[in-house]
Amino acid sequence: TLNHTVNLISSKAFYNLSDLETIKVSNSITEIEKEAFSYCIALEETTIPSLVASIGDNAFYPCQVLITINVNPSNSKYNSIEGVIFDKNVENYFSILGQEVALAM
Repeated sequence: TLNHTVNLISSKAFYNLSDLETIKVSNSITEIEKEAFSYCIALEETTIPSLVASIGDNAFYPCQVLITINVNPSNSKYNSIEGVIFDKNVENYFSILGQEVALAM
């Protein structure tokens, strides 16, 4: 769990923490910069809180076992469907995992 006084996860903050399996992002976080969790190869699950308004490119790349990314329903910018992050209107997806996504709708 990240401290409640932190509002930014900087680029490569958790880079290559190969034993990190889950992370509870504090509700005070407003920005997750690019590659913040890159190469956290054991990361399986995370939640994006309601105040996050910016997620950098490849924030979770390559987290091959990351199967669950939940976005707080009150987040005004992002939405998640089956672990994929979309804009709130589900018109555009974000390649934060560093992979292409196809969604049948």
